[in-house]
Amino acid sequence: MQSFDVKSAKKIFIMPFALGLCTLGSTFAVAASNNIPQVQHVIMIIQENRTPDNLFNRDTLLIQHGGHVRPTGNAGRCGATNAKVPLMPTGLFTCWGPEHNNRKPYPDWVNMWDNGKMDGACGVFVDAEAGCTATQCYQGNMKYCPYTFVQNSLWDGHHGILDPYFQVVNQYGWANFMFQTNQGGSFPAHQFLFSGTSAPTYYQDPNSTCTPDCWEWFDAENIVSPKGDTHKNARQVGCIGDEFNGKTAFAWELDPNSDESVVYTPLTPVNTLGFPCYNHQTMAELLEASGLTWKYYTTAPNNLWTAPNAFYNICQPSGYGGKCDGPDFKNNVVLPRNGDESPFLTDIANCNLPSVSWVIPDGNWSDHAGHGKGKNAHPADGGPSWIAAITNAIGLDKTCEGGKGYWSDTVIMVTWDDWGGYYDDVSPALAAGGPGIGYPNGTGNQYVYGFRVPLIVVSAYSKQTAEPPARYTGYVSPLNHDFGSMLQFIEYAFGQNGSVLGGACGIGPCAYPYADYFFPEYRQGAAYGLSDFFDFTQKPLHFRTINGSKYQPNCFHTPTAQNCFGSNYPADPDDDANETSPD
Repeated sequence: MQSFDVKSAKKIFIMPFALGLCTLGSTFAVAASNNIPQVQHVIMIIQENRTPDNLFNRDTLLIQHGGHVRPTGNAGRCGATNAKVPLMPTGLFTCWGPEHNNRKPYPDWVNMWDNGKMDGACGVFVDAEAGCTATQCYQGNMKYCPYTFVQNSLWDGHHGILDPYFQVVNQYGWANFMFQTNQGGSFPAHQFLFSGTSAPTYYQDPNSTCTPDCWEWFDAENIVSPKGDTHKNARQVGCIGDEFNGKTAFAWELDPNSDESVVYTPLTPVNTLGFPCYNHQTMAELLEASGLTWKYYTTAPNNLWTAPNAFYNICQPSGYGGKCDGPDFKNNVVLPRNGDESPFLTDIANCNLPSVSWVIPDGNWSDHAGHGKGKNAHPADGGPSWIAAITNAIGLDKTCEGGKGYWSDTVIMVTWDDWGGYYDDVSPALAAGGPGIGYPNGTGNQYVYGFRVPLIVVSAYSKQTAEPPARYTGYVSPLNHDFGSMLQFIEYAFGQNGSVLGGACGIGPCAYPYADYFFPEYRQGAAYGLSDFFDFTQKPLHFRTINGSKYQPNCFHTPTAQNCFGSNYPADPDDDANETSPD
């Protein structure tokens, strides 16, 4: 192993050719020159571990109006016998959780995919906390846990726990075919959501063997502890990963032949095989270089979901197991502060919303399946209330933007970082253009696409299919989308001189010839990512308050308050966030 001294290491800058022939500074203009002047703020909320079939199965209005969600009574299929497995109801909180690795330590994605048969969810490993019996999972057989959907159970005799999700979807935009770009779990998924890839190096890697240049390697799994226990995630992640007895934390990497190994060394001062510290471009840096602002709201600096900690230029680590000392990290990665667990809601109230926000939930309101200490006593069922709190804070604001409020110039995008091991009936071959997944080995695209995840798009300019007071006024997108769609929307909205197809740089075609593999819209002729969700010629919609929340906004500031998450509220009970078990 080769050690590194961060204090004396020079800051690494992205190779100029990684940006194609354009200069970074021309990528964006300030708000006055936006392609979409109605958009001054974009909020990306990243929830955890669900598929449309699992989380929106009981949204009957969505299904009636064209939502591709497998309704109650339908069945999935299991293995070589092709046995029918009916989808069964469970609570939003469960004491068990399906795993969702790509290949290691469990081949959950590979098993569920089963060469396109989509019949292998019964081969997904199911983890359960102590005292969780099989009967709490699925009729006494744990292997059928992934074939479940969330029952919209009443929490007060009148309102269902999922009601806020359903109201937002029924009034704004829903994507029928939103695919997780990658095939792994949380860490690589958040890398895609922040930078467009989980590649351990910059584009046009000098070691690349494909023509034209492309990414050939991908981080494929969550970060593994240096203690050698592949069943435990590392407690310190990214550029501040742990060191133990001469070994460091590492991430399994998918190579050009679609095999997982740890043989690629990222080109940073942290010159160790598989060490998850990268130096390629991110969307945040593109924004910053153009005078636009960004914030990454998260729960901990060493969280698997805290994507900026894996980029050397942003993190500037103090050393193995240390902390991120970089000014970009300190100024833009926002952690709970002064006893306030929700600084994002506080920043909205104080009119401090940046141009782009990545918003990461606490485990109690992440929708992550429940296995881990304390979850039986304090169910992690606050996700729908969390989305309602943010949506209402934006929609009801009458103070910010010179008194106009945030509603008329803000777009909210809600997605889930991965499929969480749950069954879904749509093959990701649809996103890849069929008939197979990904592209030929060696082209740098063997790691796309993953299974479907929900995507909700909210705006005062959302397309409408009916007029209020109709219960359903929303729009269902029939196009294929992925995480790149969200990044490409940001790139276009804050850009200048027309569509990115006309020459803007950044995470787009002039920078990366293979970018269309990450942005399905390019193949379908859409003008820019998520374009079909909006009508910017219409007058801003009147905001309709999202009701039925189990937890009120004060609970996200002070979780131990009365009628909130309980007096023994854990700082973050979620396993991905605490890195205490494989996810």
